[in-house]
Amino acid sequence: MTCINFQNQAYRVAKHYWHGTHRTASPEETLERVRPYFKSIGLTRIANVTGLDRIGIPVTMSYRPNSYSVATSSGKGTTLEEAMVSAAMESIELYCAETIDLPEIILPYAQLAKHYPVIALEHLPLRENSLFSVKRPEQWCLGWDIFNQNEVAVPIQSVSMNYHRYWYNDFSSLGSFDMGSNGLASGNHFLEAVSSALYEVIERDAVSCHLEALLKGYGIPRVPVETIEYPLVLELLAQFESAQLVPTLFDCSVDTEVPVYRAYVYDPSGYAPSSHGYGAHLDPEVAMVRALIEAAQIRAILISGARDDIFHQYYTMLRGQANRGYQTNHLESHSPTVEATQTSQATPTFEEDIEILLKKLKRVGLDQVIVFDLSPRDWDISVVRVIVPGLEASFHRKYNPKQRAIAFAERQYAASVESKAGRTREADTHLPAGGTP
Repeated sequence: MTCINFQNQAYRVAKHYWHGTHRTASPEETLERVRPYFKSIGLTRIANVTGLDRIGIPVTMSYRPNSYSVATSSGKGTTLEEAMVSAAMESIELYCAETIDLPEIILPYAQLAKHYPVIALEHLPLRENSLFSVKRPEQWCLGWDIFNQNEVAVPIQSVSMNYHRYWYNDFSSLGSFDMGSNGLASGNHFLEAVSSALYEVIERDAVSCHLEALLKGYGIPRVPVETIEYPLVLELLAQFESAQLVPTLFDCSVDTEVPVYRAYVYDPSGYAPSSHGYGAHLDPEVAMVRALIEAAQIRAILISGARDDIFHQYYTMLRGQANRGYQTNHLESHSPTVEATQTSQATPTFEEDIEILLKKLKRVGLDQVIVFDLSPRDWDISVVRVIVPGLEASFHRKYNPKQRAIAFAERQYAASVESKAGRTREADTHLPAGGTP
């Protein structure tokens, strides 16, 4: 029988909720489960901001004024209960990552590698202009590699979201490593959380590969609406269209062979900037649903102006795109369409889904999947951080692509007969729903 082993303990759990997402419990059950923790994490309220826009897809925002990362989190869903759970869980994830108290190892990388399995140098998440040196002491912590069943040392900044401690006030590391929410996820069960985290890191890798290729002149394949047969996806597309918006889906899948989609929503009225969202899942319908509702979420967030990790420059960029007729240029720049013919590979259990994902990662040469259990003791909820060395991180303004994105862009550019020589494009910024990129 399939199981996922973490720190010498076997985990299995079946799915019990299937509606645009796969969970072990319904949104209503989950909300009641997490509500008692709101006071502990400093969550003061969850606001329903759906009415700020005209789409009607539920969007919420949760507030933690004393956060050590971002004070506002956001949620989305096909129902208001889903959106409320989404926002609450993001707040819980960030709180757990901000308040972790992992044993620290302070050693130079060169010495660390003599005592512990480590992440290869070329896969370390160095930040822009990093002063990292293999001879200078850094702060590390130990996670569990579910591939190789051993502990692995990783930069503690890759796990924590406590910016006060590891970025602003601690100069010992000189900001060697990037910090962000990539791979931070929660769930009703440990495997539900691990599954969500894996989808996130796989999604952001695929998106970063495609956006790097876009900069080199290769468009992201569009998905013709007439090839989509998933009822919930068609319902969401109709909801955008009835609000007089123009939704477009793009296939961002890469060699991991996990369905990844990008939803781009254009507003001809100019009421709000264009927005986009992303989704990944073994079930392509779920991936599309996630992309579409995230696009609605980002649009509502931009209208509200309430997120403390979206800055003035981003609005300026969006206005500039609109002034240049971005809609026409953006869509025309993409390559011929790819039909929505992918079939679901999802299973009835989370352990089987995770096993499929691990095999896909292994096939492309990614042989470390490092998991941290950040769940507070005695809480009836799971929070994890998953790190897959070698996958690309979120594509953002200061993003420096590594081997996978560069190689993907080179392959796509070489294979594209429709690329226009000398044409440059402005890539989008992927704003992660869980916090700063």
